[in-house]
Amino acid sequence: MATPLPHTRNTVFLGLAEGFWGVGLNVVSIATVLPVFLEQQGASRTVIALLPALTHLTSGLTQPLSGYVVRGGGHLRNWVIGLHVLAPLPIGLAALGLWSPKASPVFLVLACWAAFFGVIGVLYPMWLDYMARVLLPEKRGRAFGVIFFLQTSLGALGALAAAWILDLGTSLGHYAVLFAAAWALFTGGGLFYLGTRGERPTGPSTERVSLLRHLGSLLRLGRRTPWFRAYLPARVLVRSTFYLILSFYAVHAVAAKGVSPATAALFGTASLGCQALAGILLGALGDRFGHKVPVMLGQGAMVLAAALVLLPLPVWAYFFVAALVGIFSASEIAGQNNWLIDLAGPEHRRAFISLTMFLATPAAVLVTFFGGVLMDRVGFPAVAAGVGLAFLAAMVVEGWALPRRGGGL
Repeated sequence: MATPLPHTRNTVFLGLAEGFWGVGLNVVSIATVLPVFLEQQGASRTVIALLPALTHLTSGLTQPLSGYVVRGGGHLRNWVIGLHVLAPLPIGLAALGLWSPKASPVFLVLACWAAFFGVIGVLYPMWLDYMARVLLPEKRGRAFGVIFFLQTSLGALGALAAAWILDLGTSLGHYAVLFAAAWALFTGGGLFYLGTRGERPTGPSTERVSLLRHLGSLLRLGRRTPWFRAYLPARVLVRSTFYLILSFYAVHAVAAKGVSPATAALFGTASLGCQALAGILLGALGDRFGHKVPVMLGQGAMVLAAALVLLPLPVWAYFFVAALVGIFSASEIAGQNNWLIDLAGPEHRRAFISLTMFLATPAAVLVTFFGGVLMDRVGFPAVAAGVGLAFLAAMVVEGWALPRRGGGL
């Protein structure tokens, strides 16, 4: 008789791990802290756009390595822990580098951020597959809601801490403190995976093949799977455009409304507070009605956010934009992840996770980077309008062509 899966225990330890990462990710937030830092260092919108573009590039291109280094359905726990400790090393290096008078701050931060997400790209499919293995399928949406409630609610503390430190000063030393804190939080958070139990491998490990053959097998799997041929274009539209609002609405508020960097960091607090609460609700909705429902609701929130920034908003209204961005982020975590897990099924879960991100990467990099170039020419509101249209197109494809639950082959 199989040992019962310790769902509650695993939910707690996964929540603690993600809580530490939530604080770290908001101490050096890609949506508020880092774009404002780059602008203070004299970076143009084009250079700032390299931040999300490099995030897409390095995390997307390394994802097929996840299935290559751990073949088939082998155990993932030790890999997940090891990569959680390895990934933050470039963040620690950035902290050290910002103390050096010879460092180029813009290049240092961009390079270390790219290296950080390069390891995250290998980790992400393993991490999501591992979560699916140690949580009960019928309760997974609610578990994701609880886990990422902890991530985002504790992440709000990270945003408040960043705002407090930046209110004390915005020198390179102050930013070095933020990077050092993020490194410690990321590393410590990864160790909570030691407390999880009951991983159930999804199948036998397969013999090692070359990386090119492995990639070829992923591409053939995608071509012969009907639901994936509809899912991928919609995912490309969303993944390639959402950073153009996420990483620039705070920068726009600073430039257009004279908002201080400390106040801009507080936008992250509003976004995370809404994300935390929305994750609980969207996870429960997904368990009850299928995870397509929260995905569509979250994308609708981003359409509304894109429409709002076209208006001459007062400063306080940017907190509402931040809240809508938070709802979308919650839908990606509690909805999109679980929808893809259900569509792919246990046998091909890691393959479809890595293949989706890998194939979406070229468009995501190009659109994000040239969106920043375009923003320097036509302004943020015009680009945000294009993001809203892209999200509407994705919603049409998803609503018409994709099921609420499992997709099959």
